Formats: sequence, C-alpha cells, structure tokens
Amino acid sequence: MDACQREVNNYWIGVGVSLFLTAAVLAIAAKQRFFANDPQKGAKFYGVTGIIKILMGIVLLTVLHPKDCAGGFQSFYGIIAVLLGIRWLARAYAFSRRETAAPVDSAEMAPSESSSQEIV
Repeated sequence: MDACQREVNNYWIGVGVSLFLTAAVLAIAAKQRFFANDPQKGAKFYGVTGIIKILMGIVLLTVLHPKDCAGGFQSFYGIIAVLLGIRWLARAYAFSRRETAAPVDSAEMAPSESSSQEIV
C-alpha cells in the first residue's frame, strides 16, 4: 500500500468516526426525548458534542486530509462536520436559555375575578 492510499484510508476512518458520533448524538437525543424535560442537560450534551464535532471537522480538513495524492483528493465532509458542530452549539445555547418546564398548578390557571370585567 502506498503513502497516498494509506492517507486516504486514514481520512475515511476519521469520517467514519465522525459519522458514528452523529448517529450516537441522534440516538441519545431521541432516547432523552430531545431533552424536553431537562434543557440544562441538553445544553451540556449539545455543547460538548458540538465542540468535539468541530474539532473532528478541523482535523479532517487539516491533519487527516490526504496531501500527497496525484489525483487531487476532494472531500468536503470536514466542512459539513464543522457546520454541524456549529449547529449543535447553537442548539446548546438555545437549551441554556430555556428554563426547566415546571408543571402548571390548576389554581394558577383559573381566571381571577379582577381581570374579568364586562364592557358596557
């Protein structure tokens, strides 16, 4: 196996690891019902995985990108990984701004007498 083929194989292994991370994030988020009941946990989860995904994209664009191939190796998955990581960080920010959903008391839902005025 020549150096070019070895670099291409290492690159595709990196892409596979990145895709596995994406599948794991989707599976865990679905199992947690997309963190509807615990947005702070969702903020931590998407924040950490977003940073990891961005770092993986940067590694795919720089360190693992095959340079010695005569045919001019072309792949844009590193850019997609960085954009997906940014999306996850945006989702983490949205979760961090959301408060935990508290159950609503039925007494709070009853209309108050002072607010129900008749217009004559």
